[in-house]
Amino acid sequence: MVKVKRIVYIGLGLFGAVLLTLGLLVIVKYGKYRQDLSNIRSEAYDTVFFSMYPIDHYDEADYEHFRGMDIIKSSVEICDTNVMKLYMDMAVRSGNLISTAYLGIDPANADTEDIVQITLENPGVMFEIILAYPQMDYWLGMDEEECKTVWEGYREFAENLLGMENVRIYYFCNEEWLLCNPANYTETFHTNAEVSKLLMCHSDYLHHNILNVDNFYPKFNEAWSLIEKYRTEPTEYPDASRVEIIFFGDSVIGNYTDSMSIPGIVNGLTNASVYNCGYGGKSAAKSAKTEISVSEIVEAFIRQDLDSLPTGTQVYAGVEHYIQNGNTDREKIFIINYGLNDYFDGLPVVAEDPYDAASFGGAMRTAVEALKEAYPGERIILLTPNLSAEFDAGEAIQSQVGSKLQAYADKVIELADRLNVEVLDNFRELPITKENHYILLADGTHPNEQGRFLIGKRIAEQIRQNFVKK
Repeated sequence: MVKVKRIVYIGLGLFGAVLLTLGLLVIVKYGKYRQDLSNIRSEAYDTVFFSMYPIDHYDEADYEHFRGMDIIKSSVEICDTNVMKLYMDMAVRSGNLISTAYLGIDPANADTEDIVQITLENPGVMFEIILAYPQMDYWLGMDEEECKTVWEGYREFAENLLGMENVRIYYFCNEEWLLCNPANYTETFHTNAEVSKLLMCHSDYLHHNILNVDNFYPKFNEAWSLIEKYRTEPTEYPDASRVEIIFFGDSVIGNYTDSMSIPGIVNGLTNASVYNCGYGGKSAAKSAKTEISVSEIVEAFIRQDLDSLPTGTQVYAGVEHYIQNGNTDREKIFIINYGLNDYFDGLPVVAEDPYDAASFGGAMRTAVEALKEAYPGERIILLTPNLSAEFDAGEAIQSQVGSKLQAYADKVIELADRLNVEVLDNFRELPITKENHYILLADGTHPNEQGRFLIGKRIAEQIRQNFVKK
């Protein structure tokens, strides 16, 4: 009898040890999800966003503002799709009527069958699946075989879900502007707040990043071509971390101020300190619509005179930023981009007085010569205006004293040669035409994310030439 009791006690002890071990495993694996699961159980919402990669920079207020959604998000990265199913089950049992579920999926750690099961168990929920979009270094850090395997895993995962009635899939791994600008990321899978907001807006069935039967293979092939290009033709940019780059320009420069702006892209590729002194909607030449010419802006910058600049504008903020943070001992590069508004407003390319600030050429010449005098030996890079689809792709002349858009671009090239400064001809060398402008232009005039990335990349490559670090 004693022997039997001993066996029973030993058995109970082993069973208890097993339960304790299982309990510890559950705590280790699921403990970090406890607060999320508690919030899912207790809060009110109609939309969920559960993700395997960081989404803390996705703002709940944006979903309410843009889409009228009351959303709850996971606060930690979900390790696998089995835990994703646990989150979704808890949300369904919470009693909330869920209309939409955003799922951030890393296909390298996802089980397609789990996601299929989740969608089939919730036919009344629209599942918006956003595939992970790690920065390019993630792909470049693998050998070719592993890289190809992971990429194929993305494709196979999406292909198994394509066409399901309550599933939409979004794919960003073919977007060079996103993956190849380090400034867009705080970590490999973690985009900054501005980029996350844009991706949130693009994760919509109206945007081109949604996968469908027509674009599925082209998008995946485009992504692989992009990865292969960066693997086989790596571009090394200079470490310009001790260089200051000051941008002057119109809305192509001044209307964008985050990591996806042209200055932001140059910062991301070179580590240079950048100062955005752009002034959106304004011409280089002084006119009835432009109260201050580029030459006057440059003079204000040189004198560090904020009083002569219009308050509440990007040019004011940019010069103020430089006054507060600039370093006189650092190498400087000045970049000037004007011409579109001069063309649109029909302003003269030249005047009888070659320094007349009421003409495009006069204002640009005066600005460049002032910079050369104030900062001898520093680099100046002039950009020609990009082609615009407006007004018959720049062929229609806007006034009796105006010219075709090409004339403003030609004047920039002429001035660069005459004044011995550098030039980038974006008018001719960007792949924008009257027929394909929608690929790189957001509205027929302003470069979109990819268009700005190409311009920023061209500037970074230009900086690499004759780069001297003081």
